[in-house]
Amino acid sequence: MPRINCTIFCHSNSEHLQIIYTGFRLLESQSKVNLRYQVIRKASALPIPALSPAELFVEIEGKKQVVFDLADFGEVKTELLGRTDAYFKRSFPIEYSEHPPSGLYPLGLAYHVNESFPSIFELRRSALERTPGQQWQSFTKSLASGLLGTSRRFFRFNINNCYSAPDFSLPPKVIFMCRLWDPDETKPKYREQREQINQMRAECVRSLRAEFGKRFLGGLSHNDYTRKHFPDCLISDPRLTEFKNYIELMKQFPIGIATTGLHNSIGWKFAEYVAFSKAIVSEKLKYFVPELKEGCNYLAFDCADQCVEQTVSLMESKNFREEMMRNNHAHYLNYGRPDVMVWRALNLSLGREPSPISASISPFALE
Repeated sequence: MPRINCTIFCHSNSEHLQIIYTGFRLLESQSKVNLRYQVIRKASALPIPALSPAELFVEIEGKKQVVFDLADFGEVKTELLGRTDAYFKRSFPIEYSEHPPSGLYPLGLAYHVNESFPSIFELRRSALERTPGQQWQSFTKSLASGLLGTSRRFFRFNINNCYSAPDFSLPPKVIFMCRLWDPDETKPKYREQREQINQMRAECVRSLRAEFGKRFLGGLSHNDYTRKHFPDCLISDPRLTEFKNYIELMKQFPIGIATTGLHNSIGWKFAEYVAFSKAIVSEKLKYFVPELKEGCNYLAFDCADQCVEQTVSLMESKNFREEMMRNNHAHYLNYGRPDVMVWRALNLSLGREPSPISASISPFALE
């Protein structure tokens, strides 16, 4: 099959977009696409209506116009939908899941994944930061992460460490670490939502601790707001929530708890659990993800007591727990890998079914 010609119009270096940038680089290394990059400092200079920092415009074969929307919000921008050939949305409204408007597609789960070593393209994107100081910081951080990525300070997810197969030898235990948001630091219209998020997370921590004792590891990360308002829910050691420490701990637990993110989004934590083949108990999802099914990939809850009940069912049934772990490993390989996610989008944009990425190709090897 001929390579697909793609031009990426980069106006943002947002963390939300890194999984898409990385997916394109993987496909380039697999000789599936030819890539051109245009770094654009002002979104108003794009050939379509101005995009947010969590949106990306790509041109395919010099004619197809495609937008990747990885924002938390579920709003579908009609001005973009009407001006593009394909619009891939992370927070995909459930009401569109059966009969979506023409050209609108669900993107799937997303989290922050980088290249294993920064390419020239990644380093060039540092120029998109607001100030010279931030540009230099972004540039040096990318380099340091490539050279010193195993260190605690510079650790980040990359294409080699962002997933794992199920580990069925793990004893039944559960993990849930999260943060709270200070309602005073947001717009008034979002204040109530953040208070609800905080309350649900705190109640889940309390209930899980009470039910599972030493079989539960979790709590809230330390900040001024949480120490003042929820001191009983704090994680025992604040160092545990440092990203590298958290990931190494998460690998040791077969069950993970997830709650609703900002603006009702499916948080990165849920996507990370899927990538690491965990059995998942999640607050009921507000958005649609293709081929992700309640009872198959996760168990849903509406309150802390139900969270505990659903977790008990996974703790007590090894077969059920392992089946869900297998299902999530399969979902990641078929939908969640950065290269697979972008490859699917490119083919749908061209009006064809995505062909499988060859198993003979190392899926995460970049030249």
